[in-house]
Amino acid sequence: MLHKSATLMKFVFFMALAIIVPFQVASQNSVLCPGQPKDQYCDCDGDCANNPGLCACPAAKKCCGGDEEDCSGDCLDGYASRLGVTALPSTASTAYKKHYCQYTKFDTPKGPIEIFGQNELSSIQLYRARKIVGFYLENIDCDGCFGADKSAVAEIMAVNKAKLDMPNGAHEQPGAGLSLEGQELFYAETPIEGDSWFMNNNMDHRDAAFEEILHLVHDNGIGIDVPGYKEGALPEYQVKIRAATTHNQPTWLTPPGNGFWAENDKEWITGVDTEGSLTQEYIASVVDVYYGLWGNYGEGMWGIYGASTRAKIKTSDPKGYALMSQFFNPKLTWMVMLSPSLDQTFSMTFDSSKGYTWKSQYYQHATLLGSNSVDLEGNADDNCLGPNQGTNNIDGKSGFDTCMFQGKCSDYSISCANGSCKITDSVIKRDDVTHTSNIDTLTFVDGDYDITAGSCTVTISRTSKKCWLLVDNPTPAPAPTSAPAPTSAPAFCEEIEFKQMCIKLEPCSWRKKSCSKALKTQRCKIWNRKKRKCKRNGCVWKNKKKKCKGRWP
Repeated sequence: MLHKSATLMKFVFFMALAIIVPFQVASQNSVLCPGQPKDQYCDCDGDCANNPGLCACPAAKKCCGGDEEDCSGDCLDGYASRLGVTALPSTASTAYKKHYCQYTKFDTPKGPIEIFGQNELSSIQLYRARKIVGFYLENIDCDGCFGADKSAVAEIMAVNKAKLDMPNGAHEQPGAGLSLEGQELFYAETPIEGDSWFMNNNMDHRDAAFEEILHLVHDNGIGIDVPGYKEGALPEYQVKIRAATTHNQPTWLTPPGNGFWAENDKEWITGVDTEGSLTQEYIASVVDVYYGLWGNYGEGMWGIYGASTRAKIKTSDPKGYALMSQFFNPKLTWMVMLSPSLDQTFSMTFDSSKGYTWKSQYYQHATLLGSNSVDLEGNADDNCLGPNQGTNNIDGKSGFDTCMFQGKCSDYSISCANGSCKITDSVIKRDDVTHTSNIDTLTFVDGDYDITAGSCTVTISRTSKKCWLLVDNPTPAPAPTSAPAPTSAPAFCEEIEFKQMCIKLEPCSWRKKSCSKALKTQRCKIWNRKKRKCKRNGCVWKNKKKKCKGRWP
């Protein structure tokens, strides 16, 4: 089951996004085709099947999902090979090959956890998503906690065929890409560290990756204590998540909580409760705040959650805080690849005057990409840091810090004095010129540089090895196999897996994340003037009249 945080604030932001869509868009979920009167718009829902003449232009067809842009073909960018992003494997389904064009995976002994991206996505976005999957599944150093050995979680996710779909556009934005079998994480909700969305804390493009990927791990790996969900590996941990959720849930819910979470979001939380997603949404709120995503905003999850900082979780939601130490690493441990568009110093040390450092303070490792001459600052942890093709100043600050270079030591001219070094790469368009300070080790692909002796070595220290283990080799696609034969249309609505097929086949509709027999107008009309409930129940929303109708006559 998929989860989407449909809060009022989030709705407002996506309405703002919709305003900038070309003139054919008549409202948030409608398209006015050229030549049509103003009131004859395609509602991108029931009109797609019932009034196809209103939905004949390309923009409306795309909104309806019928003639979506073919996203297949070569869409890999220049960083794909370095970051382990490939074209789709031959084992991918026909639907994925039509709508998606890039791929990566997190391997487990039981098979891969697959990630599919459409053509607006960069390879860095797919890399980041894979690294967050890996981060959630990385064992943590604790005595007897649930996160000490996560191998069973990773393996059951593979058995459950867990997938992450990364479509174009934004959630509920007209013309957004099509999600197929996986958890959704849209392009516009996936900022990259160092890009303008991240650096400026642009909440029109808030970082949903931690939330949506946690839903993927929770639903398919940890397990949910609600009938209808797949078997998980940590039912005892889910018991604790349930207890913390119940303790913090709204005072008006049964059983009543203390109202620290979702007290003023009755319509949304009622729907979440109905679909059995309370625990998933609660712990996602805690995790988002725990890793600093809401510190600059000042409220947790648009105000749904009562804390906006890790310190506030500790004092005001001790049960939620205890959940973190049982499964999650307090630091973000993967190698962050900084956006090539970065145009300022990137700091991993908290500075209240730099809003993005609410997030970056928890990172341990980072590499600059591109050719901009920008600087990189570490923090008190033992950082692994890397330069780009420009001229960079890299300051490790405190801790035992390592600077990593992509070539052999003999390819570089190195001079060090008074704790600082200048490293110049003889190979163009690789590492160029790097000035280091507070860096303890310079490491190259064939060995470390001995700063004291002033010479290259053939030895890579234990600390340097830990840094190199963070760097991926390209991930090969699965071995080619014959493509699956096309299947005939399902005999019953419940057999249909994809939303776009479901809503076009009488008498079906997409209700609460699955395909089932459509409700009739007599039943749907109880949701007149209640758009979200209308659509959630598979009915057709008539935007102009604010009426809710059955999908089929």
